[in-house]
Amino acid sequence: MKFRDVTMEDREIFREYLKTYPPRISEMTFTNIFVWAQQRKHRMTEMDDHLVIISEKEKIIYQPVGQDPAMMITKLLPLLPGYHAGRVEHDIARAVDGEVEITETSDQYDYVYELDSLRTLEGSKLRAKRNFKNKFGENNPQVARITQSLIPECLRVHDEWCKNCKEDLMLLAESDAVGNALTNFDELGIMGVVVLVGNKAVGFAIAERLNDETYVEHFEKADITFPGVSEYLNYALAKAIPQGIHYLNREQDLGIEELRKARKSYDPAFRVKKYSIEKSHEKD
Repeated sequence: MKFRDVTMEDREIFREYLKTYPPRISEMTFTNIFVWAQQRKHRMTEMDDHLVIISEKEKIIYQPVGQDPAMMITKLLPLLPGYHAGRVEHDIARAVDGEVEITETSDQYDYVYELDSLRTLEGSKLRAKRNFKNKFGENNPQVARITQSLIPECLRVHDEWCKNCKEDLMLLAESDAVGNALTNFDELGIMGVVVLVGNKAVGFAIAERLNDETYVEHFEKADITFPGVSEYLNYALAKAIPQGIHYLNREQDLGIEELRKARKSYDPAFRVKKYSIEKSHEKD
């Protein structure tokens, strides 16, 4: 079994697999695997009509894409000593055979929201979000779809957000991933919005289709010196997603308390549970 680097030329391979077997988890898009490839040392292969992606850095086998991912996890664990399967959905995790330990990884659960709710911000639970959005609206902002002409402005916002990234390795890795997404924006086939005040970008968000009823938001960066900019940006992204799409997956909280509070504050419709699986004898 030979793994190789993930390159832009692999986008079509991913597209065919993910079209046949639409994902629910936020990690399983070509964009996510590609833009984080260097930071997490992503590698890929095809095996028994399944797409298999691993992170050499984290020693993770991602949930295989194919007809029987549970079977593939059962097969792969003995072939990759020291690795564990991670970011695995509930039903697939419970179907894995053999002597394995299955552990909930709540820090990796995806937060999923009803788009109709994000588009209107109606109701008492979202009153604060609505008020912040309206407050920022007093700046007379403009909303535009991200295009090549606006990418330099997005990169400027990103650079300002990341001026202290070198002090935090996690933020530095995220900075590289955001940069990869912006510089390869058209080739990746993703979408996004940018919010401008006086022709100057103050925030942007990047997303793409995950499955027939869900979009996933990969990145959101804003100049938080503008009160309410984050709420307005989230609202603008929701409005830009095509009608007929019911949900927005905003990914995980990673166990970061501030991020967890922010995710919960938007009243998620549900969370996509994920699990870690390893061979029993390898567990301490």
